[in-house]
Amino acid sequence: MTFTTTRGGTLLCAAARSAALYSATLCDFDARRRRRCVGKTTPVPRIRGWWCCSLMKENGYVTSDGIEMSAIERMNKGNDVALILLHGSYHAKWCYLEHFFDYFGYENADDGQNVDVFAMDFRGQGESGMKKDGGNVAGTLERHAEDVREYAKYIRGRKKYEKVFVVGHSFGGLIAQKVFAEDSDDDERVKEAKLFDGMILLASVPPTGNSEMVKRFLKKDLWKSMKITYAFISKQFGADPKSCRECFFSEEVEEKDIEKYMRLINDSSKARLLDLKKLNEELPIVDKSKGRQKGKEKVLVIGGKDDYVVDEEGVRETAEFWHVEANLIEGLAHDVMLDAKWQTVAERMMQFVNSSS
Repeated sequence: MTFTTTRGGTLLCAAARSAALYSATLCDFDARRRRRCVGKTTPVPRIRGWWCCSLMKENGYVTSDGIEMSAIERMNKGNDVALILLHGSYHAKWCYLEHFFDYFGYENADDGQNVDVFAMDFRGQGESGMKKDGGNVAGTLERHAEDVREYAKYIRGRKKYEKVFVVGHSFGGLIAQKVFAEDSDDDERVKEAKLFDGMILLASVPPTGNSEMVKRFLKKDLWKSMKITYAFISKQFGADPKSCRECFFSEEVEEKDIEKYMRLINDSSKARLLDLKKLNEELPIVDKSKGRQKGKEKVLVIGGKDDYVVDEEGVRETAEFWHVEANLIEGLAHDVMLDAKWQTVAERMMQFVNSSS
């Protein structure tokens, strides 16, 4: 993998570990991590067992404070729309490669889902680096948001896009909201500085954080809430398939897939994405009047009715903040890009992208 960026007029390049975690069969995860790819465009096989029709390229970047960030992209000639996919806590960019990279980037698609797709690992997650003195927390909300801004600038600097959408899942959705809320408005004078033309939120943490959701879950089902809380504190979902399913997946997902995702989740974070105790100091991300101004037809909010991490009220709160309708899908759990109804989610996303003005 080659990281490239320009800082102070100097081109920075650094080889990093390959993010080729995805083979046609479920291989040993650690062995796959040791594979390296330096500046190559590599065909990456789908986990489901057949080769992608177009090439995916590992192409990360170096942040303004010197952190090597891992990213992967799938680009086709002629596309003028891009999706930048942001993962949530205890996940990494791999969660979008199982289904979304093929669905949105399939070059021979006949129903419109042909866009350039990008996914990054947040610092301290997946294959991305982090500060040596960072302790057990990867970064602040603002630091992660700045990493996304820099990634978006890097992408826009390489190709002219008509539209770029930021897509955020769970706590990645909270980071996406911060970036989008602070992005340049539609004033022609600052249009060139605008990074995003729309935002898609998937089972996202509301702009006020997750504190109220935790309280609601405790009132609704104390025992299950305690189990979920313990799973996140102890990272039990990285070793226990039952706990992994309870936290992230519906009953329709096959057991072999649960075990596969469980191992990937277990190995996805070097440190906690955010310090939840300090997070409240940065919330809410912006006031509702800004949400009304920015929302309009530019925000899509999707959630699952079987989600035990972000509840229906949390999804509605997020939608209300941005003054849009909440899209709640029956039978969908928290990991909407991997769950049994992932295609329903992807179809609604593509409809939104195609209809956005």
